[in-house]
Amino acid sequence: MDVKNIQSPTFTTLSDGKQFNYDLNQNQSDVSVMGIAPNPIPLTEFYNITLYGDYVANGIGLAINGAGTINISLPNGSTIVAAFLFWDVSKSIGTLPVLPSGILNGNPITGTLIGSTGFDSEVNGFYADVTNLVKIGDNELAGFPRIPGRYQTDGASLVVIYYNYGLPYKTIVLNKGIFYFFRETAYTTINNFKAANSPIIAKTTYMVGQTTNGNDAAYFNGSTIATNVFNFSSGFFWSNVTLDVSNQVNPGDTTAIAGILNAQSNILIWVAQAFSVNAPLPKTPSKPSTEVRGIDLCK
Repeated sequence: MDVKNIQSPTFTTLSDGKQFNYDLNQNQSDVSVMGIAPNPIPLTEFYNITLYGDYVANGIGLAINGAGTINISLPNGSTIVAAFLFWDVSKSIGTLPVLPSGILNGNPITGTLIGSTGFDSEVNGFYADVTNLVKIGDNELAGFPRIPGRYQTDGASLVVIYYNYGLPYKTIVLNKGIFYFFRETAYTTINNFKAANSPIIAKTTYMVGQTTNGNDAAYFNGSTIATNVFNFSSGFFWSNVTLDVSNQVNPGDTTAIAGILNAQSNILIWVAQAFSVNAPLPKTPSKPSTEVRGIDLCK
């Protein structure tokens, strides 16, 4: 393979002057030259439900001190069905393994490893089922790994799925993975839904660590739906970006593709994607319906 002269990606320096340097071995593989870390875990489905209701996803950067607050607001009369927390932790060379732990609303949590990726250093993606711990209002996060120059939790996103019979009937899909990339476009395919007839009501949420400092774009079904949004939109080193994609989904669609363009050498770490769209009504709409299609299909 030809050796290409490309800039090694770095983590942006925080106020404490610490940063993680990722030295790129230019002879390592064609994948590294493309700007995708080895052993990526593509985002794939692990949760799918159809119900009267929707999801809400909010996030917060945790890179300063491993703590923050995520507010969750639901329509009146809603009941929480499920809730998941997603986060990533970066580990510099020579440090001990990352502990998948944190605290939510005063309760210790232990995350499930999604996967590990990176070049000479390591980035770990985690998620946790926090259905029994989440609450409406402020949710306090603390105790996530943050040791200057050694460990850094970029941020976290809290996704809450809720039931409300007064709302449209929707399918909600969550994809998870750990995809580290720079100067590249990454994609995830959303499956196992069927869009209802017009009018379509659809939204999607990108949950991404690190920052491009601009020059990025969010794609959905081939359309650019936002630019320069993966840039500390939820605090230092985390972007939780929810966008309306009603115009990008057609009646009867059963698949969709979300994408992120990172045109710079600064890295992005894509951990999860949420999507919801109104679905055809069940045959007996007078009875509340909730259909669950598997939880954690790729654990």
